[in-house]
Amino acid sequence: MPTVTYPNSLFFDALMREIAAAESTIQVMSFIFRSDYVGTTRAKEVLQALTEAQARGAATALHKVSNEVSIALMP
Repeated sequence: MPTVTYPNSLFFDALMREIAAAESTIQVMSFIFRSDYVGTTRAKEVLQALTEAQARGAATALHKVSNEVSIALMP
C-alpha cells in the first residue's frame, strides 16, 4: 500500500477526498489527534468520514502515534 503525503496546506482536503474514495481499507496515523473540543473540528470531520466509510464496507483504522507507540483510537 503506498503512503500518500501532501503539503500541510493541502492535507485536510486531500485526506477527506481519499477517505471518501476508499473502497476497502483506510489507515490514518497522526501524531496529534484530538476530538474532544466543543463544536465542529477537523478531527470530528475525519471521524465522521471514517464512520461513513465503515458503513459502506471499508475497513478503517485510526492510530495516534506518540514516541513510537501506536494507540488505536478507532478499530
